[in-house]
Amino acid sequence: MRVLQTILFIGSFAAMHLPADAQEPPDTIPTDSVIALSGVRVEVARMRAGIIPIVEAPFPVDMINRNRIERAHHSVAEVLENLPGVSLGDQVGSPFQPDLRLRGFSVSPVVGLPQSISVFVDGVRVNEADAAQVHFNLLPMRDLERVELVRGPAGNFGKNSLAGALNLVTRRGLGDSQVELEVFGGDFGDLGGSLLASGEAAGFDLYSRLSYRQTDGWRMKNHAQQLQAFIKVGKRGVRSDAWISYTLSSDSIEGPQALPESWLEGGALPPDISSPPTDRRELQYTGGNGDYFRPRLHFFNAHLEHTLNSALEISLSGFARFTDFNQFN
Repeated sequence: MRVLQTILFIGSFAAMHLPADAQEPPDTIPTDSVIALSGVRVEVARMRAGIIPIVEAPFPVDMINRNRIERAHHSVAEVLENLPGVSLGDQVGSPFQPDLRLRGFSVSPVVGLPQSISVFVDGVRVNEADAAQVHFNLLPMRDLERVELVRGPAGNFGKNSLAGALNLVTRRGLGDSQVELEVFGGDFGDLGGSLLASGEAAGFDLYSRLSYRQTDGWRMKNHAQQLQAFIKVGKRGVRSDAWISYTLSSDSIEGPQALPESWLEGGALPPDISSPPTDRRELQYTGGNGDYFRPRLHFFNAHLEHTLNSALEISLSGFARFTDFNQFN
């Protein structure tokens, strides 16, 4: 019996080491089972002056249309607040100068904060040259066709694009002619209005708006005054498209600095504020008369594109942006 078991074990061990010729793959694969794919070219262009072709963008992109933009009251940043990972801050204490945060990265009017989002208006980068900060009050918020938020590191869109890029596409006067006059008022000295005119004639399209707003704000030393004009003239053909635009912004904004809400509602104050004002809206932790920001902007932008054939397009862009800032903080 022991001899039989030994013979069976040796036979099994030998069988386990026999070459399995039938399981080896063939040296060649039949050509009829191979599908040859054409070459795939992956490339990213800089932010263009129109709508990003979403199907071609290698990044996740959020788009916001005109209807949602028009419901915002103060800044284009407000229309982004409901997007995933987006929040607003208020470093200077004024709703007209918010800072935008995207998954922990920020873009702000405050010099010294790490700016991590590039902002474009019709393809032109509007981060300031000195510290890459962005003043949302200077953007033509009410004159936007759509907003495009490109998420993720976007080095092709220039520096300070670690969190992504924000592209603002302004409106054209396409469609029926219209003239709109708007006047509004509210609490705390809120008063303003706008005049809009747009339409098409003789192959040209025109869009223009003149707007003004002033408010005293809920807190003391929170007065704001804004004057903005925007005009865009274009001509669109079968194979070509051209437009030129001009933006004027002249503001005077006071910033009482951001404070904890509990301080303004009568809560405990730090020991160094020994004699707080009776009306907590007058509270100024840093003292003095608060901050102020008085900018003036002249922004010229032009774009021309012509399609030669299905594979070739010529595009030419140019802009001039002049800013004059008078501020204290």
